[in-house]
This record gives sequence, C-alpha cells and structure tokens, in this order.
Amino acid sequence: MLARWLEQEQSDADGWHILNELTRRSLDRINMSESARCFTTEELCDWAGIAATSNLWKSVKTWWESRRRRVRLAMCRAGVDFEPILDRRGGGGRGNRAVNSLRMVPLIEGGAEESLQETNNPDVDTATGALVVPIVEEVLYWQPNDLPVKLSNLLLRRLFSAGEMGIGSLRHNLLRFNLLGSSLFMLIFSISAVGMMVIENRPIGTRDLGLLFLVGIGGLMWWQQWRPVLLAREDRITPLPDEWLPIKAAPAQLERKRTDSGEVLRLVRYVATCPVCGGDMHLARGAPEWPRRTVGRCADAPREHVFSFDPVKLVGHRL
Repeated sequence: MLARWLEQEQSDADGWHILNELTRRSLDRINMSESARCFTTEELCDWAGIAATSNLWKSVKTWWESRRRRVRLAMCRAGVDFEPILDRRGGGGRGNRAVNSLRMVPLIEGGAEESLQETNNPDVDTATGALVVPIVEEVLYWQPNDLPVKLSNLLLRRLFSAGEMGIGSLRHNLLRFNLLGSSLFMLIFSISAVGMMVIENRPIGTRDLGLLFLVGIGGLMWWQQWRPVLLAREDRITPLPDEWLPIKAAPAQLERKRTDSGEVLRLVRYVATCPVCGGDMHLARGAPEWPRRTVGRCADAPREHVFSFDPVKLVGHRL
C-alpha cells in the first residue's frame, strides 16, 4: 500500500527518493528476517542515485512527517490495520553505522502524533511514540557543486563562460554595449511607431493598435532580458528569468559580489530543503507580495512555504 501511495505522490525531493527505495527494498525482502530489511543511508543513496549529505536524513524525516496523516488516511481507506513507522537505529559509536527500516505498527485511531524523536545526535534517532518533530522556522541555503549554471543564449554563454565577469572588464563592457544597443533600438522603434500616428494625424485604426501592441511586447521582452543586469546593481542578487536558462533547468540567480580584485557579476544557484515539507527549495522573485525581494519558495508549495533569503548569512525565516 505504501509503495502504491509513493507511486501516486512522485516527487523530485530527496525524501521521496530515499523512502521509495526503502519501501521497494523492504518489499523485496518481505519474507526475510527483520535485520535483512535494515539498510544504511549510503546504500539507499546509491540505489536512489543521490548524494549522501550531512543533513540528508533530516530532510527525509521532514518530508515523511509532513505526509504521515495522508499515509494514515490512505491506509484507513484501504482497510489496512497497520501503518508504517520510519525507524532509524544505531550509529552511536565509531564505525557503527545507523540503519534505516520501515516498521509496521497497529493503526490506532488518534495516533497521528507518533513520529521520530529528535536527539542531539542525528545518527541515533529512533522511532518512538513521542511528540511530533516541531516545524523549523529557519532554513539554511547552500550552493550545490554538481549543478553548474548554464545559459541558453549563445552571447551570454560566451560572456559568462567562466561563470562570472569582472565589473569594468572587457566582457562586462560588451554586456553593457548590448544593453545600450537594444535600448536604443527599442527607443527608436517606439518613437517611430508613435511618431507615425502623430504625423499622419488620423483616427487610430487597427494598424496603429497593432504597432502599439508590438511596442508593448518588445518592451516586455527587453525588460525580461535585461532585468537581472539592471536589478543586480542595487539588489545584489536577483533571480534569472526563464529566457536566460535552458528548458527544464533548475532556477538560478545573478549575483553582484565584492571580491578582493573588485566587484564581479556571477551566476549562482542557491538551494535548500523546505523545513515544512522536506521538498526542494529554490530562490525566486518575491512579487507580488514582496516586490524587489528574492525569497526561497518550496517547489511543492511555492505560495505557502515561503522563506526570506539573507545573501550574507545564507539563512532565511518563514514569511
């Protein structure tokens, strides 16, 4: 039943991948002893094809706990008298790795508060009937080393071939020249379109409305193309529009950073694990609620699970 529920609730979060592998491997060994259905985090990561990080199991627990009631409801509707409990044991001594397993317990009405109990050592968590893990109101951001930022535009790709450019360098001057050139083109095109209507001095017709529509579309495209370069000067970091990135690429940002050799414009990608549901979190625009702010939005609930972003401390708090 759990395997069927996970198949229906597919996600790209690490918590889903780990629990999916744990469920599948446990079903493959259902007729074996309980010890044979215990797996280390490294084994689960290898099967799931993800990296074993220090905060991985915390994100797995968060993802699981935020969906426990839904799992329990699915068990009740299916007429199952048991529910799965995520169990993690061991890891208390040097060389003693923690093992993870799924343990079935009787489904008791009103037993929704059973969960993993937090301890000071994340490697010695055990499944108990203690209090629910509280929702953390702070999130930590980091830059994944295995996700370099790639651009779709050929010119921008050449200018940011090293991932950054120095302010005032030749590459930066070429970027500013393209910005100035496109701005002059849009200005001349707009003046020409409006000037034709003024000079001809006739009622506005379909052709005039079409020209005004083209001017508006051109202005919008210009703003979408050059918005990160303009806003990065004051905001220091701003999300890149979809036009800058390849299709299906993860969200990325343009950051203006002070270094020992001067200021640079660099392509970055900050990610985090949502403390509410354990999903993946990326930086995005704060509009319309928080204009000109860059915030962290959960991929599963981008309007509800929203956190601030401090580019210096790389931390955020619930908004």
